[in-house]
Amino acid sequence: MDQSISSEIEPKTLILKHVFMISAKNENDDEVKELQEYILERTKSSPWFFSSSLVTGQSPSEIVLMAVREKLLDNLPRSIPYVLIDI
Repeated sequence: MDQSISSEIEPKTLILKHVFMISAKNENDDEVKELQEYILERTKSSPWFFSSSLVTGQSPSEIVLMAVREKLLDNLPRSIPYVLIDI
C-alpha cells in the first residue's frame, strides 16, 4: 500500500491503522477504489444482524453522527463537546 495514502498510527493512540486521503466528490478516483478494496478485503460474509422488516425513525445522517460520536467518546483520551454537527 502506498505510504502517501496510508500511514500507520500507534495502536495506543487510536484504533486506526490506515488513513486514506480521498475525495468523496470523485467516486471514480483511484483512492476511493483503493478504500473500497481495503474494506472488502477485511470484511467477512455473515447473516444480517437485524431483520429487514426493522425500521427506524432516524435519518441515515443521524445514525452515522451517533456512531461517530460514540467512537470518538470511546477512543479519545480527553472529553469532547457533546454537540457534534455533520457538515
